[in-house]
Amino acid sequence: VRQLNFFVRGLENFDLTDKLIANCGDNAPINFGRVDRKSEGNVFAKLKKLKSNIVGVGCAAHNVHRAIRNASYA
Repeated sequence: VRQLNFFVRGLENFDLTDKLIANCGDNAPINFGRVDRKSEGNVFAKLKKLKSNIVGVGCAAHNVHRAIRNASYA
């Protein structure tokens, strides 16, 4: 929470809020919450309050890894 508040203050202090278009992070619940990304208390939800049209981007490396791992089980 402290790091997120520091990040948000930086965006506001340097007038960068309007330039924020996406949040990329691993797919952990602390970053995006549930699968539908509608839960509160995570990084994406807090940034969405700051700018409503922000896009959440899960980690492509994690997604590719999961896809390959699951395909190998088949």
